[in-house]
Amino acid sequence: MHIPNTLPRLHTFISYREEHFGGYAFNPYLLRELPLTRFEFAVLICCEQGEPGGAATAGLARRFGLPRKEAARQIQATLDKLDAYFALRQASADSGARVVPGVGYPPENNETAECASTLPTAYLSAPLSIIWEITHACNLHCMHCLSACGKPAAGELTTAEAQALIDELARRRVFSMTLGGGEPLVRSDVYDLIAYATSKHLCVRLSTNGYAVDDETLRRLAHLNVFSVQVSVDGAEATHNRIRGRPDAFEKALHALQRFGDAGYHTFMTVTANALNVAEIPDLAPLAVRLGVATFKVSPYVPLGRARDHEDTLKLPPTALEELARALREQQRRWGRRLGFQIEGLFPWLLEPPAPGQRTAPAFGPGCSAGIS
Repeated sequence: MHIPNTLPRLHTFISYREEHFGGYAFNPYLLRELPLTRFEFAVLICCEQGEPGGAATAGLARRFGLPRKEAARQIQATLDKLDAYFALRQASADSGARVVPGVGYPPENNETAECASTLPTAYLSAPLSIIWEITHACNLHCMHCLSACGKPAAGELTTAEAQALIDELARRRVFSMTLGGGEPLVRSDVYDLIAYATSKHLCVRLSTNGYAVDDETLRRLAHLNVFSVQVSVDGAEATHNRIRGRPDAFEKALHALQRFGDAGYHTFMTVTANALNVAEIPDLAPLAVRLGVATFKVSPYVPLGRARDHEDTLKLPPTALEELARALREQQRRWGRRLGFQIEGLFPWLLEPPAPGQRTAPAFGPGCSAGIS
């Protein structure tokens, strides 16, 4: 097994952190974390530190009690895994080129990655990502709003307090954060907060209704760490405008998706399925394709906040969810090469038969990743 004289270094945009099972690498351009075993995480650290291939092989064989040939095989397999994740840059230490380390978090005590962890085996040391409602202020008045937004809430974080929270997220090695609201773009310091998060190497995802997006929005975001933008579209034009409470809300949302897509952002068209729009949702998929949207995401209506006040109008019976899931699967078969679909995680029990003895669905609806990832 041939291992390079100098292991390839990580790209500067790759971040990583240790966990009890090994760790994670994070590529913000792929918007997903890569789990690593303890051996794989140790290889990542060797890459980050620029270790010679022979020294890394000998050291890892010794640490993990492996024959040198087997250690070399696992190192090569790990390099292949990291390369497929677009994490590696091919730079030789002999070339004289200066390689800047990635934004990572090696073990602070310089212990190897297989050290025993004091964490419970079921839990991570910190969230992988967070969703942050940075304000309750909003320029729309949506029927299905979980937070009943409109005016700023009492006690919203000041700029300094919000920056302190970003400091804590960076210290705890959180990879990404989604800024929402309310409407995040109506908060006066939103660009300052994104710039501060950028300085801390956090991947930022923006969730907006699109109503306030203009040339100035794109200009101010251009050099910041915003890697994806989510814009809500809640049915055909008349339905969307009824739900959102503005006669031009649909036009503004589509314009925002088009602008962000043209600017090179990974765009999500998100839909909240409810009784008013459920029949229209499948037809939004070809619209998303025409707009160049990257991912089409559907979430079920939840009767919280202002949405509870409209439960009689918005609540969906289980049979309607089943029909929607099947229609979305058909749209996925039709458009899946041009549009990503996020439906399996939302309606898994509607699409796949349960394992023997497994409950098909919790009584309270789809599961939640809070406190898990």
